[in-house]
Amino acid sequence: MEHRRKSERREFRNRVITYIVMTLSVVVLATFAILYVAGYRFDFGARSVEQSGMVQFASKPIEATVEVDGKTLSTKTPTKSDVLPGDHSFVMWREGYETWFKALNIKAGTLTWLNYARLIPKQRPVEAVDSLPGVTATLAAPGGKAYATLTTGDEASIRFYDISKDKIAESKTASLVDSGSPGASFGLVGWDPSGRYLLVSQKSADGKIEWLVVDRIDLDVGNITRSMGVAFQKVVFADDSGAKFYGLAEGNVRSVDTAAGILSRPMVSGVVDFWYNKEQKIISYLESAQAETGYRTVGIVRPGGKPVNIHRTDTDTKVPLSIRTARYFGVNYVAILEGQTITLLSGKLPEVENDSMTHVYQMKVDNVVTSYEFSPSGRFLFVQQGDKYQSYDIERGSLSALNTLPGDGEARQIRWLDDFMIWSDRGGNLAFAEFDGANIHKNINSVASGFDVALSPNGRYLYSVGQSEGGLQLQRIRMILEN
Repeated sequence: MEHRRKSERREFRNRVITYIVMTLSVVVLATFAILYVAGYRFDFGARSVEQSGMVQFASKPIEATVEVDGKTLSTKTPTKSDVLPGDHSFVMWREGYETWFKALNIKAGTLTWLNYARLIPKQRPVEAVDSLPGVTATLAAPGGKAYATLTTGDEASIRFYDISKDKIAESKTASLVDSGSPGASFGLVGWDPSGRYLLVSQKSADGKIEWLVVDRIDLDVGNITRSMGVAFQKVVFADDSGAKFYGLAEGNVRSVDTAAGILSRPMVSGVVDFWYNKEQKIISYLESAQAETGYRTVGIVRPGGKPVNIHRTDTDTKVPLSIRTARYFGVNYVAILEGQTITLLSGKLPEVENDSMTHVYQMKVDNVVTSYEFSPSGRFLFVQQGDKYQSYDIERGSLSALNTLPGDGEARQIRWLDDFMIWSDRGGNLAFAEFDGANIHKNINSVASGFDVALSPNGRYLYSVGQSEGGLQLQRIRMILEN
C-alpha cells in the first residue's frame, strides 16, 4: 500500500512537471512567434536581439533579382525581406536591363516599400510611328490614354493618337480653322481626367484669348468663351463631362456649365490666379493685394462653400506667393510658397479662417523657385530651381539632396513620367531620374526638345517626338522587352 501511494505521488509530480514544462514551452514559443511577427531577429554579429524592418520589393517588369547588401534573395520581384536597422544597399536587376540601385537607412519596426523600380532596357531602338509636319506642340492624356499633336497656321488642327494599346489605331484629326479668327495662335492647355476632352487656348492677333474644348472621339470643337459670352483669363476642367469648367474672369472664379448655359455667382473674388485639385475637389487661389493694407492672401474654396483664407502676408508683390494642395493616403496637404520658402501643412482642410493645420516641414532654398508641385500620387513635394531640383518625401519625412538636371541648354519645367520618376529633355536628350535624384539615365534616346513624353498604360512603350530626315516624327521605344 505504501509503495502504491509513493508511486501515485511520483506520477502526480511528473504530471505537474510535464504540464509546467508544456506551459512554459507554449509561452516561450508564443513569445518567440510574437517577437518574430513584430520583426525581432537575433543579430549574430552583435549577439543581441534587435527589431528589424520589413522591405517590400517590386519592379517593372517583374521577376527581377533582388540583392540586399550584396546577398541575393531566394525569390524574385515581387518579394520582401527583413533587414536590421541601419544603412543598407538594395539592388534589382534583370537580364537585358540596366541595374537599379537604392541606398536607404531602415528603421526598426517600419515597412519600406521599394515598389517603384522601373528597369530600363539596355538596348532601346527607336521605332518611327508617324511623321509630324508643322507640329508645334504635343500633350499626352492622363495615364497614356492618348497623345495629341497641334499643327498651326492656315490648316490649324489637332491630331489624336490612341496609344493605349500596343498597336496604334489610325489617327484622327480635328480642324481648328472654323473655330479661330485669321492669324490666331493656339496652345494645348490640358486634358480632362478621362482623357477624352482637350482644352485649347486660342489667341487672336489683337491679343484676345478664347477657350476651346475638343472631343478626340467625335472630333467636335466647342468655343467656351463664345458660348458663355465671358472673356476668361484662365479655364480648367471641373470633371470629365467636357462641359463643366472653372473659369477666372475679372478677378472672379466661377463654375461654368456649357451644356446648360449656366455661369455661377463668384465663388471667390479679387483673385489673381487659381488652381483646381480634381481629387480633393477644391480650388486654391491667390488674391490680389488689398489697396488699404497691401496684404495678399492664399486660400481654398470648395464648390458650393465659402472661401477660407489660409495664409496672409504683407510682403512686396514682387515676392512670389502661391499655394498647392494634395491628398496622400487620406490626409490633406497644403504647400505655400512665399519668396524662397515653402511651408508644408497637413490635416483637415480649414472650414473657417481661424482653423489651423499641422506644420509638417519648412523648406528654404537658395535659388529662385521656378516651379513646385506635388507628385501625381501626392507623396512628394517637388521643387525646381532652374536646372536644379529636390523633393520632400511625405511618407519618409525626408528631404532629398539638391540635384542637377542632365544635359545642356534651357531647363524647362520637369514633368512626371509616373508616380516616382521624372523626365527632362534638356539639350535634346531624354533623361530619367527618380524623385530623389537616384537611378539617373542621362540618355534614354534623342528627342526634339519642348514636346511631351508619354508612357503607354501597360508601360511597354515610351512615346516622344524626335527629328527625322523630313522634319519631326512621333516615335517610340520599347520599355518592357517581353511580349
